[in-house]
Amino acid sequence: MLKRKKKNQGFTLIEVMIALFVLSVGLLGSSAMILRGQQEAVRTNYNGTAHQLAQSMAEMMRSNITAVNAGDYNNLDSHAADPGCITTGCNTTEMATYDSFIWGWMLDEYLPGAIGTVRGNGTDTIFTITISYTEIERKKRSEGEEVTRNHVMVFQP
Repeated sequence: MLKRKKKNQGFTLIEVMIALFVLSVGLLGSSAMILRGQQEAVRTNYNGTAHQLAQSMAEMMRSNITAVNAGDYNNLDSHAADPGCITTGCNTTEMATYDSFIWGWMLDEYLPGAIGTVRGNGTDTIFTITISYTEIERKKRSEGEEVTRNHVMVFQP
């Protein structure tokens, strides 16, 4: 009886190298998708935070409707000074200033460098709340550049 020579079983070095190359290309592609997804998550987080802070100011205005009707919120900026009346009791105008002070603190805390404004036209009760903030936008392989984003909310208290 003749014995047949068995073939070696397994992979050759070239087959292993080709498989590693295909795997590395796939991993590079998936890592690029993960990085892009992370960048979009940060951008969405900033946008959501800006929306929540604009909504917060709108609620503060709704809770002080007398000052809204008096026009105390018509040209308000987020970095007002503390009127110092909380312990002694604020009138409606001072409360509007205090709302701006607290809003400015929240903007600094959650969106560093953000600037908020409230603008009303004085004739009717339609207000525009604008929050401007800066974020780093990455373009392909560059370091990234600062981009100013604006979140605008128009509402009627």
